[in-house]
Amino acid sequence: MDPDSEIRVDFPPYLRIYKSGRLERLVGTDTVPAGLDSATGVNSKDVVIDAVTGVSVRLYLPDLTADKTEQEKKKMPVLVYYHGGGFLLQSAASPTYHSYLNSLVAKARVLAVSVDYRLAPEHPLPAAYDDSWDALKWVASNNSRGDGGEPWLAEHSDVGRIFLAGDSAGGNIVHNTAVTAALRGLGAGSGAQIEGIILIHAYFWGKEPVGSEPTDAELRGKMEKMWEYVFAGTSTTEGTDDPRINPVAAGNAARLRELPCKKAMVCVAEHDFFSERAKAYYEAVKKSGWGGRAELLETEGEEHRRILPASPSSSFSSEPSSSPPTIDDPNSQVEFDFAPFLRLYKSGRVERRVVPAVVPASPSAAPGGAASFDVVLDPLTGLAARLYFPVLPNAAAGDGDPEPKLPILVYFHGGAFVVESAFSPTYHRYLDLLVARARIVAVSVEYRLAPEHPLPAAYDDAWAALRWAAANARPGKFLARYGDPGRIFLAGVSAGGNIAHNAALRAGNEEGRVAGLVLQNPYFWGKEPVAGETRDAGVRGRLESTWGFVCAGAYGIDHPYVNPMGGTGEGEWGRGMGCGRVMVTVAEDDVFRARGVAYAEGLRRSGFAGEVELYETRGEWHAYFLTKLDSAKAMKEIDAVIAFINRP
Repeated sequence: MDPDSEIRVDFPPYLRIYKSGRLERLVGTDTVPAGLDSATGVNSKDVVIDAVTGVSVRLYLPDLTADKTEQEKKKMPVLVYYHGGGFLLQSAASPTYHSYLNSLVAKARVLAVSVDYRLAPEHPLPAAYDDSWDALKWVASNNSRGDGGEPWLAEHSDVGRIFLAGDSAGGNIVHNTAVTAALRGLGAGSGAQIEGIILIHAYFWGKEPVGSEPTDAELRGKMEKMWEYVFAGTSTTEGTDDPRINPVAAGNAARLRELPCKKAMVCVAEHDFFSERAKAYYEAVKKSGWGGRAELLETEGEEHRRILPASPSSSFSSEPSSSPPTIDDPNSQVEFDFAPFLRLYKSGRVERRVVPAVVPASPSAAPGGAASFDVVLDPLTGLAARLYFPVLPNAAAGDGDPEPKLPILVYFHGGAFVVESAFSPTYHRYLDLLVARARIVAVSVEYRLAPEHPLPAAYDDAWAALRWAAANARPGKFLARYGDPGRIFLAGVSAGGNIAHNAALRAGNEEGRVAGLVLQNPYFWGKEPVAGETRDAGVRGRLESTWGFVCAGAYGIDHPYVNPMGGTGEGEWGRGMGCGRVMVTVAEDDVFRARGVAYAEGLRRSGFAGEVELYETRGEWHAYFLTKLDSAKAMKEIDAVIAFINRP
């Protein structure tokens, strides 16, 4: 296989690294040029501060023509801003940060320096820390025109009032840059001083949970691996207890008393899983013996970086100040943020921020492989599918159609009903391998996505696709050349597993029938936890709000669509299943694992007359087999699915 298409490391939906070394960022790559912002009057420009590393900053200067008083004409505080993005994504030139800094600078009347530090994995940490420190030193040393300093800084900045601010990974950088400044100083005689630090939804973590921080093993494992990844494995042996990511760990908090500033503001969001660690940071700063003033601002009902808060930063850096005007434009007010995938605005506008890559079908393939082509199933709704056929050994010799006929698999991709595609590289590669290895026919369904098409649109499309497959497998139809109409299976992963279940239930209710059902890491949930399921309020709240989002509030979290077992987990809900056997696969570290196990066990008690098989993979996360397709565990699970389908 081409190493330029084989995935070595996958951090969906952020980036992929291929075996050839090619890096593909899936979000955070858009940029906008610097210049005059007509809405705010703020001017901006880019300056390269290190020709060797290529590190640059974007400077922002408020509209000076509006200055009327002597106070307003005085030199301004300097806000050095570090963007977020997990040390992997985003830039100072991204539309998100450019818009935010324009608004903040106009309201706060500060001169801002937005730092475009180098990103991992091309430049693993501590590169971002080094660049951020260099940018601060550059600001401190460029306050004099006579010394060849940067003109905007020389004429308009008061480097005796420097504020460091950043969100997420940028908040982490703020803390670490301040610690470095305490150790090294900003240069004797420069007059530069850090007056305050502002940490917005800061990216801090640790091996052991603090407060009500999530205990979910999958989430904590991902965070541990993410830290190792951005450091390219060169971090200290403490892992996420490294003081750079866990400043409140035992032995690390002593550094807090040396913070070189008079003020510190910590901003948290109620539903952000980083909030507990940030609160612990705030408390540790207060208890450290540091002589400054610390403030904590918590935004209720919000998630990580849902709204970058301009008002706290502006009031903190330029006292006195008033709150910014409310933005009344419904086209800019966020109704629901399904970060990092999309935003739904109050006007109804949907901003898709992660558009999946698509790959073409492969109509020709060598014997032993799989051929594929795309068909439109319903021109009115746009429902489409990618069909896969195995290229059998006798195909090259023209020996005719296969006998006996092959099972037909109607497959539904995952993506929380919101993202992904039957035509994405992930699902094309998976179906290509499955069809060739299992010697089956597959119909991979491109169903409509929420929120543009809220549920039950995906369920309706699934039913239409199943009926289409059954109709086209009859004698004389083209699927009948390969497929056996008596052996149609439904399958899907995550949300696709949920869709497959509901299609099978509808088949039973409408006197139809399929041979079997394969649910891989299915997306089921409910109001009350089942045995072994996380009780973390943040996780449960996010999943409940996401369900409300994808169905536009039409169905509660205990609706049979998402909780087939109902609130009690008992009853004869499985009696109407229109299939002969069911296979459920779960992964040990998947947040949906316990619900998948409960589904399989409940199905056995629910009046279902068929066979129920439960398959578990140890030490893996949700839908791991899609991104680790070449691994031994993935192949073992795939072979178990194949055996289930091909069983007489």
